[in-house]
Parts: sequence; structure tokens; C-alpha cells
Amino acid sequence: MRDILGIDPTALCSDGINKAYVVTQEDLQHFFEFGKRWIKSDVPGDTIIHCKYTSKGDKEANISDDIRTALEYSNPRKREICNISMTMGPKSKERNFELSFQNYEEPNLIQVSIGGPKLDETQSTFNLLFAELEELTQWYWPIACRRWLRKLLAWVLWISMVLLFSYSLLVSIGTSCRNAQLRKQYEQAVKSQPYIAQQSKIDKKSPSPPPQSNSVTQSSPSNPAREIWEFVANKYFLGALGIVIGGWSMVLLANYLFPKAIFEIGNGKERHARLKAARKLVGYVILTILLSGIVTPLVGHFVTRQ
Repeated sequence: MRDILGIDPTALCSDGINKAYVVTQEDLQHFFEFGKRWIKSDVPGDTIIHCKYTSKGDKEANISDDIRTALEYSNPRKREICNISMTMGPKSKERNFELSFQNYEEPNLIQVSIGGPKLDETQSTFNLLFAELEELTQWYWPIACRRWLRKLLAWVLWISMVLLFSYSLLVSIGTSCRNAQLRKQYEQAVKSQPYIAQQSKIDKKSPSPPPQSNSVTQSSPSNPAREIWEFVANKYFLGALGIVIGGWSMVLLANYLFPKAIFEIGNGKERHARLKAARKLVGYVILTILLSGIVTPLVGHFVTRQ
């Protein structure tokens, strides 16, 4: 954006914050006024200001010369705000102010850049602004900003699914081959000993007890669909499938409870309030389970001693 505005300050300080944050309307208005004071936009028409926000589903960003356009947005759930940025600079090209809030880590969730004619002044202003931005970050940022954890979990889930599919495929192929071999052995036995086929026809007509397990007639092929169902209903298969589904469900739950960026604008205030209530409820449930696991054995041990 500095290239677009043609700004080339002498001293430039730039850095980012890669932590989950909550930004309110008051915070955005404060940072907007902070930037205007820095670029000294006292004279109308002497500055260039671009305030931009993008909502979910929009192909193009909404750009204006005032932050109020973004603050007055209704911010519905299906078209909630994804990022907001402010870029300012005077026509003298000696100062600049850039601040962006976004919900993806490229390169950071919060990115700030300040340029000015003097290094000391620019550095002190940058440090002040950076400290204020740090106050917006949330305690759960290690959970929300888990790029390496997401990649690791994604690899584990994909490898588990591939191994599970490969194992299922091998079992199915092995079952088919075994059934084909048993069928071939049965046909050869019938051809070599015709009385077996006659005995099989008699067995179908009369309700006689089944033959012994070591007889040749027991080598008839079993139902492949039944064997596949027995495999699917196996506890090891269900356990592996449960691990995959449970891990993915935990990722979805963590993404909902601990988002990277929250914009308390319009309907975003109500969504944040509901999110905090849901987070407390989940915390109470987990705490209750942990306490039950500790208190119940102690009470049981005390009762048995009595």
C-alpha cells in the first residue's frame, strides 16, 4: 500500500502480532484517531486515508476514507467481517500509518507499520501503539494460533484414514480370495466324490442336524457381505474410526470456542457474548468430570473403610 500512496518515510518501524485478539468498535475508532494524529491530518485534503474491510463471501473489499463505514456495518453471521485495515499518509510522503486486523496468519493476525522523518519519534510512537495492540490479545491464543498443531493433526488423521482404508481393502481382498479357494475345493470334492452332492441335496430336504465341523461340506464359502459386516462391527475398527472422528470433532469444537479474530461490530457483539457463555459451559462440564473422577474414588474408598 505504501507503493500505491507513494509514501517513502525516512524511518520505518514494522512488526506483527500472531495472537488471537478481540477488537471492539471503540478500539478501532481509537486506532483510527491515533493514525490521524500521527500523520498530522489537520488540513482537509492534505492526507490520503484508506479504510478497508472485507466480509465473508465478498469478492471485493469495501473501501472508504473513514472507519465509520466499517463500524456501521451490521456484521451478520453468514457475512461476518474477516479483516479490517487502515492505511494513511500525507501528500508530503514523509509519514505513514498502516494497521490491519485479519483472521488468517499471513504473515500475522495483526500487522502494524509506522514511518516518519525521525527515528526516535517513530520508534517511541510505534512502541506505544504496539503495547496497546498487545492488550487486545486473548489468553487462549496458543490454542487458537496452532498452525503446527493443525498440520500435525491433519497428517495423523489422513494417515489413519489411509491405513484404515488399506486394511479394510486387504481384508476384503483376502476374504474374496479365501472364498474363491474354498469354493474351488468344494467343487473339486463334489466332482471326485459324487455322493457328497447327493448328501447335500438330502440335507436340504430333511431337517437333519448339521454335519461335523471337519466334514468337507463345511468348506463351502461363507457370505462375503456378512464377513465384511463382521469386520466393520469389530471393536478395533470402530475404535480407530472413533479416534479419527473424535479428533476431527475436537478440532471443529476448538475452532468454534477459540477463534483467532473477533470483531465486536454489529451482530458480532451478540455472537461474542454467546461464545463466552458456551466457553464457560464447556469449562464447567470439563471441571465437573475431573472433580467427579477425583472425588468419587475418594468417597468410595472412605465408605469401604467404614
